[in-house]
Amino acid sequence: MEENARIVKSVFQIRVARRKLLEKCRATFRRFYDSKARNYFYYREDTFETTWHKPYCLKSEELVPLPTPDFAARKIQGMYRTFHALHLVRYRCILSYDKIWSREEQRFYYFNNGTSLLLHGGIEVPNIELVGVDDHGHKWSKPCGLVKIDQVLWDKPKMMGTHDIRPMWTEDVAAMRIQGMWKLHEARAFIRSIVRGAFQQKTDPLSGKHFYYNTHNHHTAWEIPDLLGNERWDPNDIREWEVKDVVIWLRRLHLKKYAKAFQRFDIDGKLLLALDWDDFVDLGIDKAVDIKRILLQYETKMKKVQKDFFNEYKPAPEEIVRRERLRKHHKIEHAAIIIQRKYMMRYARERVRRMQQAVKLQHDAEKREEERIIGLKWYDERAPEYSGPHKYLVEQNNPKIKQIGKFELHKYGRRNEYKSAHGWGRWQLGDEIENPLDAKGREIISKHGFADARWEAVDNDDAHVSRKFGDELERQAPRIAELHTALHFTSNKCLSRKPIVDPVNTGKEHKVHGTLVAQAKF
Repeated sequence: MEENARIVKSVFQIRVARRKLLEKCRATFRRFYDSKARNYFYYREDTFETTWHKPYCLKSEELVPLPTPDFAARKIQGMYRTFHALHLVRYRCILSYDKIWSREEQRFYYFNNGTSLLLHGGIEVPNIELVGVDDHGHKWSKPCGLVKIDQVLWDKPKMMGTHDIRPMWTEDVAAMRIQGMWKLHEARAFIRSIVRGAFQQKTDPLSGKHFYYNTHNHHTAWEIPDLLGNERWDPNDIREWEVKDVVIWLRRLHLKKYAKAFQRFDIDGKLLLALDWDDFVDLGIDKAVDIKRILLQYETKMKKVQKDFFNEYKPAPEEIVRRERLRKHHKIEHAAIIIQRKYMMRYARERVRRMQQAVKLQHDAEKREEERIIGLKWYDERAPEYSGPHKYLVEQNNPKIKQIGKFELHKYGRRNEYKSAHGWGRWQLGDEIENPLDAKGREIISKHGFADARWEAVDNDDAHVSRKFGDELERQAPRIAELHTALHFTSNKCLSRKPIVDPVNTGKEHKVHGTLVAQAKF
């Protein structure tokens, strides 16, 4: 006993002494890197000596060099180059190797499809020795000699590390993947069936929540067993469904178009069992076939849970409140749709009326603009061609004569009889003249193709209204001048402030305009 205690004590003392020696060595020596020699050297601070050899007391341990900028840069560069080289090697391995399934061996093998010389005969490498350690810990060394790579490997290339190459998609691989997925599904279903047999789902009477009782160790838990994963305790029990489960169920029934309405109103399994025919119609399911399919499907599922479920089932008060809120919302929404529809119809009619009024105002504005533009033109430009009794008989097929219709009105008027400085008469165009020729013998077309106009006197008879009015106006001119009253003009009327005497000597006073009295005489 004393001998064992002495041995244990000596071992402990040796460990303590070695630890103190290492601490003193680390405090005495410093390790530095020589960038020229590209190697580390050791510096002793008390004697100022340097050496390339590591202190003997360190053995397999090493001193940590001081973190200089060169050391940090070299470390970062080395890490990046290592990462890049490893990534490049893995990429080359993926390009060079194919992972193929062997039917005979029932396992994958790696086939090298490269063109390297190492695959065909190998390469002789002289003056290089390979060093390693065997299973017993003894070191060994041998010349490298011929270096060669096997074209077929049963093990994964070592350079791939934890990564692997994707297998070639053959019929065997596809069948294996499908079989693996099916076996995984069956294994998961088997494990979950065992879990459901080992646990019981019970309801807490105080909170109304479910808890799970383990029949083997008699433990209880509020959470569902982990081995069930995301699956419900009873997938056929609609009362445990959430909104997403209801949506998935609708998609499986090929009723995806109604899924948005169920998501909008947060209809879960409990609320789904509380809905009736009219509620499904309010949700937008307008086809009776789809409603019957939904009712039949969830009735079939609940019969798997309990055969006489619908004979005893009554919705909970919370679900009835949610259903009444949903129905009230649908009523309000339906009323809002009707109001909006009527408003939109009225708005559309008012918009059409305003558009018609705007079109009418636009047409009126265009018409006024046309009238304004026409009013700015000369009379001969906006009036039609004169076609009275004094119109010249012109040749319709002569374009030279057809172009002078409006020109005659512009220069000479309508050629009606009127009194001028030459007496009563009218203007007439001269005879047609020939166009002169230019220096090259080409005809110069004149403006109107006629000679200068000439005055033609006209002897009007006394019965002509203009002649009679003019003579009477000359005769009454002195008397009108004596009895003249200042007139006030407006846009379309001529008004006088006091009565005037009839110019025809009737002796009666008239409260009418002077211009009207003068016209009444004639």
